[in-house]
Amino acid sequence: MIYGSLFLSGIYYCLHVFSCAATRMSELELEQQMYIKFLVELGKSGNKIKKMLVQVYGDNAMKKTAVYKWVKCFSEGRESVTDEERSGRPATSRTEENIAKIIKLCVKIIG
Repeated sequence: MIYGSLFLSGIYYCLHVFSCAATRMSELELEQQMYIKFLVELGKSGNKIKKMLVQVYGDNAMKKTAVYKWVKCFSEGRESVTDEERSGRPATSRTEENIAKIIKLCVKIIG
């Protein structure tokens, strides 16, 4: 039973780490979108903005296509830095309810 408890603790820890990483990545994306908006207002090109983001964020910088997408949106007058609401299923299904279901399933498997 101790091994089962350790196994569940490990699963919960992994889920927590992935959840925190996803939240941090969302924060980084939002932060970069704000900088892109600012730099577009200053008249910087998409290529120059991408280089600046890589200089600051390194491997965590937005991909070139995402940078150009945001540059285009802000150049066309977009004000909001957040993604707009879309219909359909959410991009992620990680919820407290789903985490609880996974833990219950693991308990059932371990016995």
